[in-house]
Amino acid sequence: MPIGPAFALDLITAYRSALATDTRVAALYAQVQASRERISQAQAQQQPRLSASAQVGVQQQNLYDGEPAGRYTPLAFGLTLVAPLYRPANAVIVDQSRSQWTLAELQLEQAEQELALRVARAYFDVLEALDSLRVVRTQNRAITEQYQSARRKFEAGATTITDQQEAQARLDLGQAQEVAAANTFAVRRAALTRLIGQPVRELSVLQAGVTFQAPTPNSAEAWSKAARARSLAVRQAELVAEVSRRDIDRVRSEGRPVVDIVGGAQHGRSATQSTLGTQSTNLALGMQLSMPLYTAGAVDARVREAIALEQRSAQELEGIRRQAEQTAEALFLTLGSDLERVRALETAETSSRIALDSNMVGYRVGGRINIDVLNAQQQLFAARRDLFRARYDVLVGSLALKASSGDFTVAALQAINALLTESGRQ
Repeated sequence: MPIGPAFALDLITAYRSALATDTRVAALYAQVQASRERISQAQAQQQPRLSASAQVGVQQQNLYDGEPAGRYTPLAFGLTLVAPLYRPANAVIVDQSRSQWTLAELQLEQAEQELALRVARAYFDVLEALDSLRVVRTQNRAITEQYQSARRKFEAGATTITDQQEAQARLDLGQAQEVAAANTFAVRRAALTRLIGQPVRELSVLQAGVTFQAPTPNSAEAWSKAARARSLAVRQAELVAEVSRRDIDRVRSEGRPVVDIVGGAQHGRSATQSTLGTQSTNLALGMQLSMPLYTAGAVDARVREAIALEQRSAQELEGIRRQAEQTAEALFLTLGSDLERVRALETAETSSRIALDSNMVGYRVGGRINIDVLNAQQQLFAARRDLFRARYDVLVGSLALKASSGDFTVAALQAINALLTESGRQ
């Protein structure tokens, strides 16, 4: 299967491409814009409202007793002013609108963060699949050489046909593994292509000799506390709880009086036969009080409902805080395990390579048989494959840990991107 490059792609470029085409991010961005406009709508309810009216008509008047019939055109127009003076619900609605706008922004931020993690996982999945494919191909070349060596020895009468058959069996298995690895690579590359919205061929790869450091702070408790206080899920739940608390005040205000300044100016022209041409202007300004006296218990019922909903949101907030703590602790422990696994696999790769060299020397001088060499080769290539996977798990795990505690930023993605380098290995 040819793996020809179309263009090099690094992690940041992949994320930006995905950000530009992701429908959920676009939808939440529109939600942020809509939520911002709700603030303006709520603030408008606190401002005076001025309206105009006009009336013009045709009046037909038929008179008798010798009086002539007539058609007249009455005209009237005016202005009406209503200025809220005391409406406590309006201030609560403005505060709630601001909280909902902040909530929409946090939802957008979380969607961008989740997209970054998906891109990172898909990106490194492709690299891991490519590494596995290359390991299998390298392994098959080594097995082929071992098969040819066993055949030459058998033809020279230096060994039995068993060595050749063992190498052939390993080669057949390796070819099947290569087909599976090539398919996995194609599937993961297609998944990344769909995610970022453009074709993918060549990727920037992890630099050789990269060393990984333990997360700072190196304490599960510290990360759990940070997650409880700052994770995006917790901050969203806190805003929902705040909106619910303010909703109690809003519902209670429905049973309180409201006071408005009202005024108006009316000007009209009469057009009947008896008052033809008469004009009048009326001006009025005053205060208007409105207060519900009897609501059949509806307001009290809505207050009790709002209190119950506030209690529910408070319990949900606590549940989300606990879940955030648990998630951060699990990610911290998993990352620590992955770091240990990387170090162990680096040691295993070195020792496996030494063991393979020793077995190759022993096979040439007759101290080792063919199966020993094949087993040593398999052990080395398995260690390399697992090491690649562990390194990528550390990179993605470090991003996930930062995200769980509310510390994830594009800078974290850029720091990992700095560990990548362009390569012609694809």
